[in-house]
Amino acid sequence: MKQFQNALRTCLTITLALFLLGTVACNHTADNITRTAPNFTLKDLSGRDVSLVDFEGKVVLVDFWAMWCPPCRKSIPELVSLQEQYREEGLVIIGISLDDPKKADDRSLIDFKKLHRINYPVLRGADVFRVVEDYFVDEKLGIPTLFVIDRKGVIVDRHVGFFPGVLEDSLLSFF
Repeated sequence: MKQFQNALRTCLTITLALFLLGTVACNHTADNITRTAPNFTLKDLSGRDVSLVDFEGKVVLVDFWAMWCPPCRKSIPELVSLQEQYREEGLVIIGISLDDPKKADDRSLIDFKKLHRINYPVLRGADVFRVVEDYFVDEKLGIPTLFVIDRKGVIVDRHVGFFPGVLEDSLLSFF
């Protein structure tokens, strides 16, 4: 019995260490990148088409996230606050849900959006994987990932993971 407890304790310790290592590896801010933001058209939760070109001339944050992702959920209050604070100055936040529609239907996302007082559009759709490919190119997908797009439609920054305040620091040059 003692050997079983020791083996179990060792397995749990290794699992926890791997989890923490993965969390640290995924929670970093990438170096600045500069390329034209790929346009996309996805559906909002009311079924309307929303395209990146709809926000031409604005600073846009494209947030790739999922409801099941703890760092994604932690970032929501900051994103809501940033949207409130900088909306009049031209900030638009767009959340692109990577939730599996079979596990999280539109009603679930609508309820989640209301519960967390999300004040920016949440998009999803059949083309979401094409959008992921266009934005991540050869990079591995990690969520949350936020792309900062300037008023000329150029991706000027990318943030992987959530660190309070880092995103606002990235926006200060715009407002």
